[in-house]
Amino acid sequence: MDNDTIAITRRAGGKTLSYRVPIRERVKAGLERAKAKGVRQGRPTAQVSGAHLHMLQQEQVSIGEMARRLSVSRATVRRRLRALR
Repeated sequence: MDNDTIAITRRAGGKTLSYRVPIRERVKAGLERAKAKGVRQGRPTAQVSGAHLHMLQQEQVSIGEMARRLSVSRATVRRRLRALR
């Protein structure tokens, strides 16, 4: 068996059936097809309004409290505030 195939064995009616499945190749081909179609891959970015952040900053709300109110992480709040500068 080469490195690009995985052997899957199972018992069916007392007989062992063995299948070779090139999973890595199929996944790679699928990802390439999606990329060619322009599909964005990965986790979606959190949507945070710059105006809302600016308003909270003017009220001198802490970064942690901003994150809680907006239901995002503190790191996301810091990144968005840095981008606003």
